Amino acid sequence: MTQARLPLWFLVANWVIVFLAFVLGVTLGRRTPLPDPQSTALQLVYEEIERSYVDRVDGAELLDRAIGAMARLDDYSRYVPKSEVAQFVEETTGSYDGIGVVLHFADDGVFVRTPIEGGPGDRAGLEPGDRIVAVDGARLDAMASDERARLAQDRLRGPSGSKVTIAILRGAEPEREVQIERAALQKRSVKWTQWLDRDRGLAYSHLADFHVGVAKALQADLDALRNEPGARLQGLVLDLRFDLGGNLDEAIAIARMFVREGNLVSMRRRDSEVLERFDADATKCTFPDLPLVLLVNESSASASEVLAGALQDHDRARIVGEATYGKGVVNTIYEWKDLPFRLKLTTARYFTPKGRNLDRGRHRNGDTARETSDATQSEPSGGGVAPDRAAPLEGAAEESVRSALADFMVAARHREAILAWSESRSLRAPGILSPNEDPQLAAALDELRKATVR
Repeated sequence: MTQARLPLWFLVANWVIVFLAFVLGVTLGRRTPLPDPQSTALQLVYEEIERSYVDRVDGAELLDRAIGAMARLDDYSRYVPKSEVAQFVEETTGSYDGIGVVLHFADDGVFVRTPIEGGPGDRAGLEPGDRIVAVDGARLDAMASDERARLAQDRLRGPSGSKVTIAILRGAEPEREVQIERAALQKRSVKWTQWLDRDRGLAYSHLADFHVGVAKALQADLDALRNEPGARLQGLVLDLRFDLGGNLDEAIAIARMFVREGNLVSMRRRDSEVLERFDADATKCTFPDLPLVLLVNESSASASEVLAGALQDHDRARIVGEATYGKGVVNTIYEWKDLPFRLKLTTARYFTPKGRNLDRGRHRNGDTARETSDATQSEPSGGGVAPDRAAPLEGAAEESVRSALADFMVAARHREAILAWSESRSLRAPGILSPNEDPQLAAALDELRKATVR
């Protein structure tokens, strides 16, 4: 009697199962077990709160709070639960889904201040001053002002590809409905690029943040200026005020536009065991000799300080304004496949080309020593980048500048309409303040004019 041979499919399947079991075991084995007695305490405290607390609690929310407290290791690390991920992604990437309009909320209704150029609302024909009176059949004019503002903001956003129907009033025209398909949108990081003094070739650009793509956008805007017929780009004010930072790679890419050679920034991880250097690249230096002034204030942080520190250490730019915030650490955002949360964690300290760590926390603790002996630039006592020329801005003037810089740019074809509508409602039209209204910009322009005197 002969023994029956096992079928080939069985042998293959058996080896696949063994392999998957091995991979799973290795993966799970990498997890660090929670230490006792803390892990036992977490379980027991959770159970007792759920069983005995005077009010009923949401178990998932309770654990989110516990994890959030654990992740708050410093001012920048945080756990992002599922309920906050969408807002977090928008803050860190500048991307969101919606119809792409800037709204104005007033006692007499909700108005389109401006459609975002090329967005769904713009393509659907919305114009500045259009009054939105209904969203998906919900009448806004019958609601209290705070309720209609909340409903308009919530319902105009939604998943890309979904549709929303709005009813609008335009001037004396009858009410009409417009159906708009929502789309993925990207907030503009490079704003207000324009001439300050066209005759002398002095330009201005504001970086609102360092989201992915900002370096390419800045390059494109500056190329457009220097390619204008009859114009010649001779100097630039780069405004980093109120720019809280963002992607480190983008800061390095912008620094490479202006610095031909040498180190730009280095990073040290735990116990200084890893040193990562990011250096200039002559092939990417598109403006090696362009006179440059950086405008900064105490709300210029993170990637803004990486850029400012690199340009200052290379004597490549004059820094004007106020001492920057003082965030000398690098954060990494972690996400796991099929899991709906995020972790933002401080993973390294960065150092400028001359070895300065600008973190305000280290300065508060008395650690103000530079890492190398050739550091010559002064540092503010609380950390951050010290300006080469101090120019304070406070109170109402600061708020006016902040508001103007944060405003949305208007497509060329809508400029006349928004000017007329803004004037009719006694609103300021979008745009930066002039040097006469902005003392810091006036100081930056003065420095730039000095740098371009031949």
